Amino acid sequence: LIRFFQGNKNCQWSEEWLENVPIDHFSFHDNRVFRLRYLISTEHFVSNGPIFFYTGNEGNVELFAQNTGLMWDLAPEFNAAIIFAEHRFYGKSQPFGNESYATIRNLGYLSSEQALGDFATLIYHLKNKRLLVAQNSSVIAFGGSYGGMLAAWMRIKYPHLVEGSIASSAPVFWFIDMSRSVPQDAYNRIVKRSFLSSGCIEKNILDGWIALKNLSLTTTGRAYLNGLFHLDKKSHLKISTDWIMLKEYLEDIFESMAMVNYPYPTNYLAELPGWPVKVACQFFNSNKSKNDEELAQSMYGIMNLYYNYTGQKKTFCIKPDVCNDSAYGALGDPFGWPWQSCTEMVMQQCSSGPPNDFFIKNCPFSLKGQELYCINTFGKLGYTKALMRPHWSILNYGNRYPTATNIVFSNGYLDPWSAGGWSLKSRVMGSLISIIIKDGAHHYDLRGKHQLDTNSVKDARRLFFQHYLTMLLVLLEILIAGRMVTSDNVRKIGIFPPTPIITRNSSDNLWMTTKLNAIMESMNYEWNVKWYQSMPIDHFTYRNNEFFSLKYLANYSYFLCDGPLFFYAGNEGDIEAFAQNTGIMWDLAPRFHAAIVFAEHRYYGNSKPYGKRSYMDVLRLGYLNDIQVLADFAQLITFLKTDQEELGFCPPGTEIPVIVFGGSYGGMLAAWLRMKYPHIVDGAWASSAPLRNFYGTGINPESVSNVTTTNYVTNGCDWKVFSEGFVAIQKLSKTEEGRMKLNQIFRSKPGFEMKNFDDFTSLYSYIYSAVFYMAVIDYPYPTNFLTPLPGFPVKVQYNLLFYIIAYACQYATKAGINDEELAEQLYNVINVYYNYTGQLTDHCFTSNCTILSPFQNNDEVIAWNWQCCTSMTMQNCDRSGENDFFLNTCDNPDGLINISIKYCTELFKDIGYSSNFYKLHDTMIRYGMIYNATSNTIFSNGNLDPWSASGVYENSPGITNAMRNGVYIFYMSDAAHHLDLRTPNTCDPPSVTYERFQVTNIIKCWVYKNCTELPTSNPLPDNTGWHAPDNCQFIKHGYPWGYMEPKVYSYPIFTQ
Repeated sequence: LIRFFQGNKNCQWSEEWLENVPIDHFSFHDNRVFRLRYLISTEHFVSNGPIFFYTGNEGNVELFAQNTGLMWDLAPEFNAAIIFAEHRFYGKSQPFGNESYATIRNLGYLSSEQALGDFATLIYHLKNKRLLVAQNSSVIAFGGSYGGMLAAWMRIKYPHLVEGSIASSAPVFWFIDMSRSVPQDAYNRIVKRSFLSSGCIEKNILDGWIALKNLSLTTTGRAYLNGLFHLDKKSHLKISTDWIMLKEYLEDIFESMAMVNYPYPTNYLAELPGWPVKVACQFFNSNKSKNDEELAQSMYGIMNLYYNYTGQKKTFCIKPDVCNDSAYGALGDPFGWPWQSCTEMVMQQCSSGPPNDFFIKNCPFSLKGQELYCINTFGKLGYTKALMRPHWSILNYGNRYPTATNIVFSNGYLDPWSAGGWSLKSRVMGSLISIIIKDGAHHYDLRGKHQLDTNSVKDARRLFFQHYLTMLLVLLEILIAGRMVTSDNVRKIGIFPPTPIITRNSSDNLWMTTKLNAIMESMNYEWNVKWYQSMPIDHFTYRNNEFFSLKYLANYSYFLCDGPLFFYAGNEGDIEAFAQNTGIMWDLAPRFHAAIVFAEHRYYGNSKPYGKRSYMDVLRLGYLNDIQVLADFAQLITFLKTDQEELGFCPPGTEIPVIVFGGSYGGMLAAWLRMKYPHIVDGAWASSAPLRNFYGTGINPESVSNVTTTNYVTNGCDWKVFSEGFVAIQKLSKTEEGRMKLNQIFRSKPGFEMKNFDDFTSLYSYIYSAVFYMAVIDYPYPTNFLTPLPGFPVKVQYNLLFYIIAYACQYATKAGINDEELAEQLYNVINVYYNYTGQLTDHCFTSNCTILSPFQNNDEVIAWNWQCCTSMTMQNCDRSGENDFFLNTCDNPDGLINISIKYCTELFKDIGYSSNFYKLHDTMIRYGMIYNATSNTIFSNGNLDPWSASGVYENSPGITNAMRNGVYIFYMSDAAHHLDLRTPNTCDPPSVTYERFQVTNIIKCWVYKNCTELPTSNPLPDNTGWHAPDNCQFIKHGYPWGYMEPKVYSYPIFTQ
């Protein structure tokens, strides 16, 4: 237990460690873990009380705990726990111990994104394990300087974990992409302002630089300077240019003293008196003429004040490559921040000299100059300029925060870093608040109460208090709504495999398969195949400088500069199939003057980072996951909007709205892309997205199977044909005679017949896949999305007035017959799925014929299985009994999770898979299942779709609040998997047509700025009395599809 004094308070904390923190949160090529240190105080914490969470900076975490008294002052009033989390690679949180800074292969894991991942993991641990009864605790992030940036970004990237942030002195916009609003010489301009307002005379400082240069020209002068400044022998000035070392050393002092210009004595970066800048100005406030020696003495005066206010230091070392002396030495880890400034935190800073500042001019800032510094500093570790990504921070975190809420950005007028803050003026924009403290230095407001505090900082802290109360009231409303959600009243969902994969040839995880001809002529869409050739393989670490080519399909024939970009977030398959089956984008594009882009998902189709070697081992395959592909899409969209050969030809200042479409897993990506990159994506249509199909959401894992079964039984199938039929084929599989009968019934491919009982699992999986996917794509007209099928393939022929073709359920209406006849009925059902065109003469389903199956692309099978074995660890099982007609897998004594891990380990054992790659809570931590911070997203599901069981609905946590911010929920009768994204058709049920009509008007409002009020959604028809017509035809450009178009706003007139 460590104690320290904060004002008159005796504060204390315990040092604890979070074990098994992943080295890499964003890929699965490295299974190593490390220990993250944090300081904790629960002295005032009560059940479900708030958690005050400090997002650690670039230094030892104790330093921030001792200098962030505001948290300690507020904790008793709010019964809060206090956490100070240490930033990886700083303090004691060294992932590789003494080797952490040895090579870029280690140091490359030092980044803000990885640190945020650490903090998110720690918050999840605190709320669910470490603290007693904290599941409903609100988390408020605090941070100053770089820690303030992290606090703001925690709220922006993880709003489901952090209810609000106090981001003090956070230069969130100090990046080269923001150079117009943050001039490169802004920092030193404010340094000058602070010193001159404290009584310094600018000419004396400028003359001081000249004096140092003059004295360094001679041996006598250099000897004088060596003695005057008490320089350590190893940093003596020996040649005339050595004065530059002394100049830079002194510049750091001016710059850092302006940061810590507090009204009372402190020891944050150095032991200093109150208002140290004013004290320092005693050396520069004389109007008396001085010679070079006297001017040099003034320079020594400020150095001695900063480094030796206590009088204990005897010598000073100014040579950076041999000395530890630094204006920022108190932070420790001297190479941590330089590394970050050489990778992601590339901040433009330089001195323009008079009249901007009183330093020697070294502007303009250049990336080449920064690259040279970085290579000189880290080249011996393997650094190359390819590791510098100067545009990434703004691309990743944003140059604006359109959806951010509950963040207080505070800046001090005296603080040089204030130039890069969210706002240079006090202002309120929604629940984003900017506070400018007129006599405040660097994160002065985060310090504890002091008798010498200025009135402006007291006012700022009062505003913090008021804003925090507002956050608590919002959270209370969310929690009350959240308690209403139970697993019984949440609807069902689906797209991926509903059961654990049993054999290598199982198609459960595959849903992009067939290359057979369509039953119904499809619309012909045209596109250009393009490649983005410089996509980073790893967006989130700085150790892999490899790039790959990402494929995308583009059609700009409808685009005008007043229009949006319609962007499809590619799923687990060839992108052409999604382009051909997402007709709504093509249908609406001319009306919106929209550009159309379909982006392929990495590791699928032709976008394989390592070509044929992409699946060879975890070192390559490990970069396949959802968060990396979201970064791909964000980078691609930014490129498309700015490149002259794409959409960048529009006049300067043109804002091109981006609407992301996605179905199934693509729908999940569309929603997550809006959540993670709202500064890039203006809205998302997430159709049939099973976003809640994960552990810990309250969704029953057997829900998908229940919806599948309900679909069949409702449409005339006999439940017992399936439930008893599966038992029958299991029984037949146990004997040689029975297997012979099954081979005959299921037309087993010669040479690949069932030979033992183990082959039952292959046959069962083969049947299961057909039954499940036929329910998924139970469309009202013939399609060939996964395989050629008739319209409504699940339905039975009730009578010729309703349905012309007899489909699957006509083969499953008679239970109570013998085992062979039950097996025959099951065969007839699945033959609709696998062989509706009649081209197959036999079926191949045993494990040794995977490659021979015409319905599988083995690459996609491997890739999707990999995702299911890493971050997409979805929960699905079959309950049997009253829930569904499948065999029971929910009650396996080994447990579903253990079975999945065992399967994954066996499947990928040859390429280096480790069981700790199976991330059970990754999606929960990364994206959350509380949607109060979500905006401009359409969640649509159909009642026929098994995956609808785990979609997002009105009763999902936080949705009530989110619906005020452009979130819409549509639940369509008689609709299967993302039917609403397909080309409009005369056979579409009224519910789908009216949903599309409403969605189109919502997108209008997202796209056109003259829409000042979001449309309200209306209930969809239940299709009572509706029947699909006999002749189904596509409808081209049919909006408003018989409904009355709203007149609230109109399309802009644009001439190009």
